[in-house]
Parts: sequence; C-alpha cells; structure tokens
Amino acid sequence: MKAKLPLIVLLILLIGSGFIIFTFYSKNQTLENLVARLDVAKKRLTSENESLSEKYRSTEKKMRSAQERLHSIQGELSRVEREKEDLQSRYGLISQEKEKLTARIKKLKKAFALLPMTAEGRSKDALARKEKMISGDYWADVVRAKAELQATLENLRREILDTKSTVTELQKDNKELSITIDQLKKEKERLDMAISFKERSFSIMSKDMVKEREARMNIARELNQLRKDNIGLKRELILGNKEKMKLQKNLKTVFIKKEELEKKVSEVDTIMREKRTLFADLEDKLIRAVKGADEIASGGSASVELPPIVVKSEGSVRYRVGEILAVNKNDNFVIIGLGEDAGMRPGMRFKVMRGSEMIGIVEIIETRREISAADIKEVYSSYLIQEGDKAILK
Repeated sequence: MKAKLPLIVLLILLIGSGFIIFTFYSKNQTLENLVARLDVAKKRLTSENESLSEKYRSTEKKMRSAQERLHSIQGELSRVEREKEDLQSRYGLISQEKEKLTARIKKLKKAFALLPMTAEGRSKDALARKEKMISGDYWADVVRAKAELQATLENLRREILDTKSTVTELQKDNKELSITIDQLKKEKERLDMAISFKERSFSIMSKDMVKEREARMNIARELNQLRKDNIGLKRELILGNKEKMKLQKNLKTVFIKKEELEKKVSEVDTIMREKRTLFADLEDKLIRAVKGADEIASGGSASVELPPIVVKSEGSVRYRVGEILAVNKNDNFVIIGLGEDAGMRPGMRFKVMRGSEMIGIVEIIETRREISAADIKEVYSSYLIQEGDKAILK
C-alpha cells in the first residue's frame, strides 16, 4: 500500500496537469481565433478607413475645384458687370453727342431761316456754296455718324443682352455650385464623423488586442511552467516506475520463496502426519502392552520389560528455526519463513545466524499464517543480513 500511494499521487497529478494543460490550450485556441477575427476586422476597418480617406480627399479636390470655378465665375461676372457699366457709360456719352448734334442741327436751321433777304442776294454764290456744302457733305457726315451711332447702339444693346444672359447663366451656375458645395460640406462632415468613429473603434480594438496579447503571454508563461512541472512529474513517474519494477521483482522473489516455503510446509505436514501415525501405532502398542501386563499380573506370571519409547521433538525445533526470505533495507525489516502456524507472536526475538556465527538480532512485529515480519534490532560487526540467513528463536 505504501508503494502504491506515490503512484496514485503521481497519477492524480498527471491527470490534473493534463486537465489544466487542456484548459489552457482550449483558452489559447479561443484567444487565437478571437485575435484572428480582430485582425480581419482591423484589416476591414483599415481598408474602409483608406477608402473613406480617399473619398474625403477626392471630395476636398472637388470642393476646391468648385470653389476655384466659383471664384472664376464671380470674377467673370464682375468683369461682365464692369463691361456693362462701361457700355452703359459709352451709351450715355453717345446719346449726349446725339442730342448735341440734334441741337446744333436745329440751331443751324433756325439760323438759315433768320438770314436777311439782302444778304441772300449779295452772297448768293456763297450761300449756294454753303447750302451745297450743308446739303451735301455735312448731311452725309451727319447721316453716316447717325448710322454709326445707331449701329454702335445696337451692338451695345446686343452686348448688354448677351451680358445679361451670361450673368443669368453665371448666377444659375453659382446657385448650382453653392448647392454642390453644401452637399460636399455635408458629405465631408459625414466622412469626418465616420473616420472619427472608425478611429475610436480602431483604438478600442487596439487596446483589446494589447490586453489579449498580454493574456496570451501570461498563458504562455503558465504553459511553460506547466510543461516544466510535467517534465518533473514524468521524471518522478519514471523513478516511481523503476521503484515499482524493483518492488515487483522483489515481490516475485518473495512469491517464489513463499511457494518454496509452502512446499516445505507441505513436507512438514507430511512428516507430521507420519509422526502422528507413528505416535498412534506406538500408542496402540503401549495399550496392548499395558493390557498384556495386566493379564500377566493377574495370572501371576513374571513381569515383562518393554523397551523405552523415545519421541523426538524434531518438528517443534524445525518450527522455531526459520529462513530469512527477504530483506527491506529502506524500512529496516526482514521476512522470516515462520508464521502463526509455527506459534509466532509479535515481540519474539530471533538470532540471525550465518553458519555458526551470529550476525544480528530481529524482533517479530507482525505475523501471518506462514510468514512473519521482524524489525532489525542489531547487526554485528560489518555483516549485512541477507536472504538465506537462518533465524533461531532465542
């Protein structure tokens, strides 16, 4: 039982360490799967973040281009307005010149109408020349100037209409660009919120991954410690197996010696039966002899002498001398081939003999039917009690 107890303890420790290793291994697998899922989620979030950043950059480019286009349209609009004002000022100047020319023509007509008749006769040739000049070149110039002014005025009107249509289109484009800029601003705000959310999620996941990495490192350290403990337990188990093999070998030897003792005991039983038969025969002879002596005594005959009956006590001596069957040096006791059948009791002391020399003393501590266990009390000189030595009752 003492030999089996370490093996049972080692077996329990091995089962417990195996269960702990399995638990840590399963937890490690779960953490690895969770880390893999987090890595996948991290990659997905990173790709989404990159796509959102790309969209944000493209939106900013579109917004900058729209703003540049708006500035260019506003500049074009201001230029058109300046041209409109310039044309209006020119139109006003031309209108003033037209009015001035009209007034001069009216004055000239009044002047010709007020000229005296005498002057007309005296300077008939001069008036004819003046009239010719007035009616010819002057009026041609006036008509030509008027036509040019009207053409210029028409051109100015057309340019003003074109400018108004251009201004209307530019205002329309400005409104569309304002709507587009508002939409881009809203999209930018939405992208900023999405990026901020992704960054917070990424930060939280990074913290979780750091915690899981630390937990994995702790589990790895504990696993290494368990492996070291497992190696130590395996070594102890190997030593226990070696001790077990030794004990099994000793037990086998004890069983072999037990079989030999049982054979010897059977031989002793045979001898005892023979002795009992011999005793019974002797008893019968003794009874017959006693009867014969009584008959002779009653008949007055001479006395008859009977040979003395000698009974050897070889059997009792044989039971008091035993053989050392096994020696346990660790626990300091021996096994003697005498048991309860030979009258062995705890406390009896035996001399251990090797040949004619006494090499030690042992004391019975426990008995069985055919064998007994005895403590080694003394060992003389440099002797060691060995299997095969004789134990004789003191």
